[in-house]
Amino acid sequence: MRTFLDTNVFLRFIDGNEGVIKFWKILVDGSKKHVVHNVVLSELVWVLGSRYKYGEKVISEYLLSLYKMGNIQWTNDCDLGKTIFWYGEGRAKYNDCLIVSAMRSGDTIISYDREFDRFDWIERVVPEDLLKK
Repeated sequence: MRTFLDTNVFLRFIDGNEGVIKFWKILVDGSKKHVVHNVVLSELVWVLGSRYKYGEKVISEYLLSLYKMGNIQWTNDCDLGKTIFWYGEGRAKYNDCLIVSAMRSGDTIISYDREFDRFDWIERVVPEDLLKK
């Protein structure tokens, strides 16, 4: 069983969300690996540049620090057929369908995005839920 991280967890960390910061400290200090789909990096680049107005140098330094984290496993696995089908059904945004296509039954995604709840073979939790365990 694997745990994936969604883009909004990274953004809420940057925004100073207290629950996410506590979760992030556990993630950094812990030995458990979390999976991040490469599309999350694309979303981060876009949001950090367009909404946060960060320049390329700041964004690349942030991405590099994430890339070097020992307990994040990067993946670009996907099933484009499933991604396109689910997107066409209106299940979720395209990038979220792409992430789900890399997931297996029983995997968990840490996200505030409720669209992931439309995929009944995975579990969605928010960082604050994990702090209670």
